[in-house]
Amino acid sequence: MPVVIEQVTTAIVDLGNTTNDLLVEGDRFERDVSFTDDSDGSAINFTGWTATGVIKDADDTATTIGTFTITGGGTSGIWNIVLDPIPAACVGRNPYDIQITDGGSVKTLMRGKFEAVGQFTT
Repeated sequence: MPVVIEQVTTAIVDLGNTTNDLLVEGDRFERDVSFTDDSDGSAINFTGWTATGVIKDADDTATTIGTFTITGGGTSGIWNIVLDPIPAACVGRNPYDIQITDGGSVKTLMRGKFEAVGQFTT
């Protein structure tokens, strides 16, 4: 059975600037994010839903500075989120969100800050 939008809680997740998650301009960012039903641990069925995600400029949130490529969903409950390469405009700490839609309803799956550092080697 496909997802009931009320089943999904928005995750607040900051990406980058930790010892284990350092994001560098020019590198590939990729994460698989899994969503499961809290009641039984089964994968949430996203059949019929598509996902989009953007990073906005912290000083001008009307300006998109990065767009994620997002695939997956379906019965696996797993979305693959990619930004390749991380653009120079994303250096710093900028807000992002990832939303799903079934063509009518929209739900924010994840939001937070995307933090990347500049590269030294070109």
